[in-house]
Parts: sequence; C-alpha cells; structure tokens
Amino acid sequence: MNRSSFRYPVQAICLVLFFGGCRGGNGAPVAPILGGAGVPTSKPTASPSASPAPSTGPSIAPSSTPAATPSPSAPPSATPSPTPRATATPSATPLAPSIYVANSGGSITAYAGNISGTVAEVPFATIADSSGSLLGISSIVLDANGGIYVTNPSNDSVDRFAANPSGTVSEAPLGTIAGNNTGLNGNLGITLDASGKIYAANETLGSITVYAATPTGTLNESPIATIAGGNTGLTTPRGVSVDTSGRIYAPGGDQFANAGTVTVYAANPSGTLNETPLATITGSNTGLNVPWDVAVDASGKIYVANNNTPSITVYAANPSGTLNESPIATIAGSNTGLNGPTGIAVDASGKIYVANASGATVTIYAANPSGTLNETPIATLTGLNSPAGVAVH
Repeated sequence: MNRSSFRYPVQAICLVLFFGGCRGGNGAPVAPILGGAGVPTSKPTASPSASPAPSTGPSIAPSSTPAATPSPSAPPSATPSPTPRATATPSATPLAPSIYVANSGGSITAYAGNISGTVAEVPFATIADSSGSLLGISSIVLDANGGIYVTNPSNDSVDRFAANPSGTVSEAPLGTIAGNNTGLNGNLGITLDASGKIYAANETLGSITVYAATPTGTLNESPIATIAGGNTGLTTPRGVSVDTSGRIYAPGGDQFANAGTVTVYAANPSGTLNETPLATITGSNTGLNVPWDVAVDASGKIYVANNNTPSITVYAANPSGTLNESPIATIAGSNTGLNGPTGIAVDASGKIYVANASGATVTIYAANPSGTLNETPIATLTGLNSPAGVAVH
C-alpha cells in the first residue's frame, strides 16, 4: 500500500472516533467500538452511561456525610463517661468523716476516718491549750465549716476553736462563753442547730441554754433562750441534740438509779420556757439506764448512750406523748467494747461512734442496727486520754 492509500483509511477511522466517541467524554469511545452499528447507535448508548457518571459524584458526597456523622457522636459519648467517675468521689466523703474526740485529760484530737479493726493511730491534729483550760472538757461538736466547740463543766464554759487544725496546736480559743450571766452550770453536753446556734445541757441546774452562733472573744451574757422549770421534765440533763427540723432532745435521770428519760422540745425556743415537752421517752421497757448523751440521725431516729449498764439504745423517729416502749435496737454485751459510754455521734451514712470514758476508746458500729446486738464493733480507736465526747465531720 502506498502512502496516500494508507492515509485515507486512517482519516476514516479518526472521523469515526471523532463523531462517534470523542464527543461522549471520558470513557465514551468504548460504546461505539462495542456497539458496532455506527454513530447513531453509539450516541444513545453513551448518554445512559454518561448519566450514571455524574451521579457517582453526588453518591460519593452523601456517603462521606454519614461517615462524618459518627465523629460528632463520639464526643457526647466521651463526655458522660467521666461524669459517673466524678460522682463516685463525693459519695465516699460521708462514709469516711474525720473523727474528733474531746479528751477530758486536756486535749482535742482528730483522726482520719475509715479505720477498721483495733487501731492506736497518731492523730492528724491535736489541740492542747497551754493554759490548761481544756482539762476536764466533756462534749464536742463541729459546725458546718469545721469550727470546733467543746464544753468544760470544770470552768462552766463553752470554747470555740478554729476549723481544720493540723499537727500540734496550742492556741487560745476564738470565742469563749463563760460567766455568771450565761446560765452555764455543770454543762456536759453541746450541740448546734442548722443556723449555728449553740445548745448546752447543764446537769447541775437542770436546764438547756441557747446562745447565738459563732461567738468571738469572751462573752458573759444571758442566753437567747433557756428551757428550765418543773414542767420541762429535765432532770440532770447531760447531753443534747437537735434534729433536722430543729427539735431539741435531752437525756437525763438520776445517776444512781437504773432508769432515765429523754425529753423532746419544740424548735427555736426564745426567752425562758417552763413548758411540758413534746415527747418523753421513759419507763422500764425503754432500756434507758443513766443516759449520758444522745444523737439523732438524718431520718430522725434517736440514739442514746447509757452509762450505767453500758449500752446504746435506738428509738423510732418523731416520738410524741409519753412513751414506755422497747427500743427498736439495742447494742449491748461483752463483745461490743462499750465501757462507760459518755459521748455518741452518728455520721451521714448512719455509722455510730461512741466515746468510752472508762475504756479510753472510741468504738464504731455499723449503720441501722436492729434487734439486740452483742457483736464486736467494726472499728475501735485506742490510745485516747479519757475520751468524754466524740463528733464526726
């Protein structure tokens, strides 16, 4: 074949490729070659194949959008997961409060919570006033901020110390209530209400005296309220407690009789009150035996430390009238470690802490006792110096 005859077939092929395939776009030449019927047949074939091609563009874009959707959903799932871990930390706080002890030997000692077994541990804080004013202290309570209040029947005084002591501290109290005008006389028990007002149980005078919150300096002033008189039923009250509604509980009774009472009074007393209590727990069925201190838990149940025959008796919440009934629980017996109990406290989880003056210990018992229990305490703190009162914070 000469050069000119070769040129014409090539040109014909190029024309076919140009009109039949090159106008179809990328990949369109394949249809004319496979169809084999000329240019008109290849054009309809190419147009359907071309329409899916643009659709692949959008189909890729939507598919990428769902793929991106899981990415935003991952942060929400990560955010809640730390939250449960964070809430677990505060929940441990009420289960392990610090333990504060009023030692009538002349000191206030503080210990870490969560002790188990029998432990003679070094306190993380000790307050010992160099003037000796803490000698003979009896009861202890802490306010919401951790401020420490103790009674001293030897001096007929209430002393307030700064919160969060650490190490060994020898300092004067921030505030002292003392003097003839205060009405303090043989003040063994102390408690605070939700507003911080101070309630003192005066064994000698048979009265409950109430003072303004957060005393500063030395105060010799009349109490803002006094519960006293023949109608009150108060007989040598040694302890005092206030429930969440503000009602006042005072245990007392003849120290030489195998009996006792707990009297309950209305909240927020003012002035001098000689009135019948709202409720009185007394009688041979109650198990009260020279009750020395009282505590009320968050649900209103009443816990009494009985000094003469060492026991803890527990009574139902919200008593009314005169009750001579068996306690809902009694902790007593040789296994309990109770030995001359003079102070009692209940923490937010319901565990019970008892200061045993004769045994030089603080014994701790499980929450919500029921029936009569003669069992070993869940923990015992030893090495104390005549512990008369206990508080938890």
